[in-house]
Amino acid sequence: MTPFPRWYAPGALRGRVTTTCCVLAALVAVGCGASANGPGANKVTGDGTYTVDIPSASFPELQRLDRNSAMKVAVRNTGDRTIPNVAMSVSTDNEGTSAPAFAKRDPQRGLAEPYQPVWIVDVGPIGGDTALANTATLGPLEPGATKTFIWQVHPVRTGDFTLRWKVSPATLGGDVQFASGEPAQGEFAVTIDGQPAKATVKPNGRVKKSYPN
Repeated sequence: MTPFPRWYAPGALRGRVTTTCCVLAALVAVGCGASANGPGANKVTGDGTYTVDIPSASFPELQRLDRNSAMKVAVRNTGDRTIPNVAMSVSTDNEGTSAPAFAKRDPQRGLAEPYQPVWIVDVGPIGGDTALANTATLGPLEPGATKTFIWQVHPVRTGDFTLRWKVSPATLGGDVQFASGEPAQGEFAVTIDGQPAKATVKPNGRVKKSYPN
């Protein structure tokens, strides 16, 4: 019979097992704490109601397939509290918040992606990307300060569309309104024309485009 090593003793083995279990339990507890404080716990919420006005808002009423356009909406905080993370959601026609920004549901059945773009976004608000396909954020907005949401887009479908936008204090919770008490939202009525422009090459080599009225 092989003798136990000199260091072996039943009490010593139990002590090592107990110590190992305690260390593992501590690691599990730390892991659980890290999970509780993960990205989901760090999302900024906007509690309560905030007041803003819109100094300027623009998006061309007439657009063409071969020309880029810019949607610009400036938001000014007229309240006395800092808006935690001013956000703007964009939707096309009556699609609501379930649709990606600048997209519209295609009635054709069997499509892998039912929402098809009306505009392709070339450049969105700098640093404004979120996990939501229709919302951008620009960070905290202090009382009296103004931030402008700018989307550089390219139309890819012709027709008449209504582009709607709405301001919120953050991607989660809270509300933003005008001084009148109405929701801080608005819309642009847009016609996208598919008629091509007449192109002329000038003596200097540049191309001049003439669009029909």
